[in-house]
Amino acid sequence: MDLNETNVLCTKHRLWKKQALIRSIIDAMIDKGYRFKELVLGEPSYFVFAETYDEIDDTFRKKGGYYGIRIKFERDDTQLEINSNNDGVNNVHYTIFADTTDALETAKQDLNEIRELIRPSNDKVEQASEFVATHPRLRNTVIIILVGVTLYFLGVHVFLFNIVQILFSFSPFLFLYILFLFLRRRR
Repeated sequence: MDLNETNVLCTKHRLWKKQALIRSIIDAMIDKGYRFKELVLGEPSYFVFAETYDEIDDTFRKKGGYYGIRIKFERDDTQLEINSNNDGVNNVHYTIFADTTDALETAKQDLNEIRELIRPSNDKVEQASEFVATHPRLRNTVIIILVGVTLYFLGVHVFLFNIVQILFSFSPFLFLYILFLFLRRRR
């Protein structure tokens, strides 16, 4: 195979968890004339293989914390690989090995049709979820604000203010001391 190309196919959140979609991808590629060569589930560290079409269901039934997938196909003049082993934006990649430029272009067109089958996730949503996942302090702040707003609109604020008022009227110095200790420890 003289020609090769590696590029981004699309964004799909945890493609390896969607068994029906993976089965649909494999079936669509077989319908296009490719032969199923291999499915590797759980790349890159703890993984299981399926080397025949009949072993795919057994591979998905195996227990384990799999993270990532690689699917290989081949045709007489082309080898094709679809893989996804991370989260975030542009996480589904493809690699094509071909003998001729016509075979390379045909494989690219086949992959464009597969992209329609996958129905890619929105990149902006994935970017936002990745940002929130990497900034836990911001996430916790947003959750606390949402809980506070929800409680306020549910009318629970009257009950909470009454509890604080009772504590403060009962023992204001104890309340201030606890508040001081809480704020001091957080720094």
